[in-house]
Amino acid sequence: MDIKELLLLLDVKDILDLPSAMMSRLCGSDTDLFFQALQSIDGWRWDCDSFQMLYEREMSERKNKKQDFTPPAVQDLIAELVGDSHSVHEPTAGNGGLLIRNWWKVSSKTYPWSYKPSLHPFDCWELSDRSIPFLLCNLAIRGMVGCVHHGDVLTKEESHRYVLTNSTDDALGYSKIIQVL
Repeated sequence: MDIKELLLLLDVKDILDLPSAMMSRLCGSDTDLFFQALQSIDGWRWDCDSFQMLYEREMSERKNKKQDFTPPAVQDLIAELVGDSHSVHEPTAGNGGLLIRNWWKVSSKTYPWSYKPSLHPFDCWELSDRSIPFLLCNLAIRGMVGCVHHGDVLTKEESHRYVLTNSTDDALGYSKIIQVL
């Protein structure tokens, strides 16, 4: 993904301001326009986390939170092992790479008008404040349905909880992000 285009889209100069700027856009009223603009940025892909390289290079918290990302080949292997399950739980979601690969594996086997996001809900946890906006964006832009817990999966302590809905159950639609905690 072209970092300069992303910074311009979110109107930020410092890359460390990306998460808060993205969260503001995700919570705003023009999310559909934001998602459409994001899809037009060079390097956007549906089958994987388009933010992964940028995030790993510029924003990951490897020392403090031991944050590391699952390589694409391992994501593919896990998606194969999970199979065509109707629901997925991801205890350490990061930016959503594993969820995206599973979504892609299942959704690309059928026609878009036949795939129903509500039949494939997810439940995931993420501890990092920096990752949450990217995770929410990655899931909502794909029209996925489920719950994102912002907190510690081991203690079950949450600072925020988000529910993603797709009111039209449209595989080509976007999800609405609702903060419930």
